[in-house]
Amino acid sequence: MWDKIKEMLYTFAYVITGVTFATATFITIFNPDMLFSVELLWQIVGTYFACIFGNLLYPIKVELSKKQMIIRMILHYFYVNIVVFVCGYCFEWFAIDNIKMVLFMALVIAVIFVVVSIVLWSGDKKTSELLNKQLKEYQGELDEADLAGGNTK
Repeated sequence: MWDKIKEMLYTFAYVITGVTFATATFITIFNPDMLFSVELLWQIVGTYFACIFGNLLYPIKVELSKKQMIIRMILHYFYVNIVVFVCGYCFEWFAIDNIKMVLFMALVIAVIFVVVSIVLWSGDKKTSELLNKQLKEYQGELDEADLAGGNTK
């Protein structure tokens, strides 16, 4: 359970970083003279905190096939889009009738989703490689101890 919470917090930190850059870019492109209140920051934090609950689609310590992982990633991606677009519409971040804004939002969501997924995947891969290396070293020590003791397999 704590591993899942930790993973969700890491995801939240990565997403908020990406969203900060995306928000600055979006405002610069579509409304460079915009003045905003701290309310916008809380809206962003709340929206992306809601987005990380999509991580619950990924079970803890369950071996999944490649097809199952792809399906879960696609579901997660659609979940994130729904959350962001609903919140963005409710908070009036963009005009739904402005196709450029809508397409930019979709592009930003896709880019952040892909980058965060890659960062998390590479971190998981490094952890897995380290664990496998330590396991091999441990097994090698056991094998040497068995051979020294005259045990054969």
